[in-house]
Amino acid sequence: LFGRLEALLVEQGLAFDDLPDDEVGELTALLQELGFTSAIERTRLKKAVRERRQWSLGVTDDVTTAGSAMPSAPSSAPQPKVPVASFPHSGIINGPTKPASSCEAKVEAARKPTYSQVGRPESQPSRQTYEIIQRTATVHAEPFLSSKMKTKKSRGARFFCSELTVDGWLKLTHEPGWILSNMRGLNGIEEVASAVTVDAEGESTSPLQLAVPGYHPQGLCCLEVVSATGLAVREFPVLQVKIVGMRRRGELLFARSQDFSGWLRLHGEEGWVLATSGSEGSN
Repeated sequence: LFGRLEALLVEQGLAFDDLPDDEVGELTALLQELGFTSAIERTRLKKAVRERRQWSLGVTDDVTTAGSAMPSAPSSAPQPKVPVASFPHSGIINGPTKPASSCEAKVEAARKPTYSQVGRPESQPSRQTYEIIQRTATVHAEPFLSSKMKTKKSRGARFFCSELTVDGWLKLTHEPGWILSNMRGLNGIEEVASAVTVDAEGESTSPLQLAVPGYHPQGLCCLEVVSATGLAVREFPVLQVKIVGMRRRGELLFARSQDFSGWLRLHGEEGWVLATSGSEGSN
């Protein structure tokens, strides 16, 4: 439902932040105009919108599920990052140049902590600053080149991103749209936008570390769950939200994008998984 809502908003030139509050029924009326005629669908969407806004603001409630307890706040002590997912197929990791039959090779998704913002509270959505290094860059409505152009950005422009697809599309944070970070020789263009690793004072910041490194031209990446206690699928990339599913050790899953703190968005289903955890089995 939420994916359908986002697609309809894009068609109307709107973004999630443009949705009105429902104090006087404006959101209900908008959903009806967009074609959501079922009262149950509208109620579920309004709940999803509230939860999405809470996540965007970093306001989330601790949620407990049967048989598991969530801590009220992350521990201040440094915790080792334990990989809970690994790549089972080297052909997918390295692109079409490697045979997809090399299933025996397993590469841990993260040998080092993947958090690009040291000390970031787990309830806060991550973001990364990028800078345009070509003369211009096109902002598309969707993460594919044939989608509608929304605007352009000039060389030197900096912007925040909240998500990166495994084939290189950056999702803008404060405005709707996507930018392809690297054209890979198309029209004679290579890298379009690069991660900023220097702050406003000129000091070096933590280097960008991703749970899924490299370029995956298929637009998805296959991983295997390696955590002995399984892997929780969550509604949003935050620990303090409800669990919507579980994956057992040895199961394969597909990721289509990631944020900048180790979370992976699943392909073919709704939900996020954390590629590394502070202690084995904690998620």
